[in-house]
Amino acid sequence: MGMSIFRHNFISTARLVGLLALANLLVSNSASAFTVDFQNTDFENDFDNWNITGDTSIQGAFQGINPRGGSNQALITTSCPNSPFPSGECFDTQNTANYRQDDPDGGSTNRTFNFSGFDQTDANGNNAPNNLQTFLGLEPNSLNIARTGGAITGFRTPKEGSAITQTITVDEPFKLSFDWNYLTNDGTHPVFGNQDFSFLTLYPQGSDPNSRTVNILGDSIGAITSPISSNQTDFEKVGGYMSYDSGILQPGTYIVGLGVVDTDGTGISSGLLIDNFAVQEIPFDFSANTGLGFVAGIFGLTRLRRKFQRDTN
Repeated sequence: MGMSIFRHNFISTARLVGLLALANLLVSNSASAFTVDFQNTDFENDFDNWNITGDTSIQGAFQGINPRGGSNQALITTSCPNSPFPSGECFDTQNTANYRQDDPDGGSTNRTFNFSGFDQTDANGNNAPNNLQTFLGLEPNSLNIARTGGAITGFRTPKEGSAITQTITVDEPFKLSFDWNYLTNDGTHPVFGNQDFSFLTLYPQGSDPNSRTVNILGDSIGAITSPISSNQTDFEKVGGYMSYDSGILQPGTYIVGLGVVDTDGTGISSGLLIDNFAVQEIPFDFSANTGLGFVAGIFGLTRLRRKFQRDTN
């Protein structure tokens, strides 16, 4: 009689412990806070919290393109200003006294697609402190992407560009998304192939620099129109806003960077509109994380109960 009561109490207690453990697991996951440190995701506060280099500006509607979130969007370009700085990239590196203008119109004037008044940044792959690759935390040749569309193979030669970065921290698995729109006057050279391009860099802080990759967003394709019309103020080719989704990322601190770069030649401009960053929490998957463990626990308790019954019998 006493053994029967003991056995009954043991089995009841084991069941209760299992249910309490499951309940505690569910409460812990549902109540855990999702913390994100990512500021000014829609550029409503200018470039606050962002690091910038080159020609970067905040735009409202641009070329008839409305922001995707709020009233502002960011624009970065490869273009020189009308009044370049003497030490800037808008001077010919072969002859530093010669002001190199972008987007020639075939006459005595050039169009500028620079909207900040600041020179774009050198991207020739050296390790200078003001180099675009250094700014992005990349190895010197990271922007030398493969040639496509032309008569020769090999790698494109980055010349100049602009970029923005921000350090973000997220404490749960997440997805990063944003909207982007590639604008360009460039295209596919018959020999060198596709020219300018825009890109994303996204990597964990402190990661091995050799593991940091460049994700291509917009790539210049189609015919190159040159000279540019003398009264032109808009980029000729507009890709239209598209959305980027990172897929599932693990918790941690990441460096997010976006840029646009001029390759091979330096005379034709490209730009990138960016807006509407968002961090999405990955919901806790009961079936994948808890359900199997709970089933295993119940299975284990069942086996334990049967073993206990056999032993007591």
